[in-house]
Amino acid sequence: MARELTPEEKSLAADMLQKARAAMKAIEGYSQEQVDDLARAVGTLAAAYAEAGRFDDAIATAQKACDLAEKSGEKDLLLKNQELLKLYRANRPFHELTSH
Repeated sequence: MARELTPEEKSLAADMLQKARAAMKAIEGYSQEQVDDLARAVGTLAAAYAEAGRFDDAIATAQKACDLAEKSGEKDLLLKNQELLKLYRANRPFHELTSH
């Protein structure tokens, strides 16, 4: 079971999501590299939501990351974001494998 977020965490998450939405509207004028960077940043936000147990937000944000990756033409990034989206839909956060 996921822990409840503090009011500060909720406020920060809401602010980040609002900024991500605004960024999505502005990407038409972005360069290819900027769209790639934005897709990665939005994907990172989705991972943070999932880690906090906010899977609905993680799913919505990961979908935006997929949309951005698709617009950028970055196929590897799109595939990675799609894999992460599957995890979040299964209520599982992403954890990188580490070698010992």
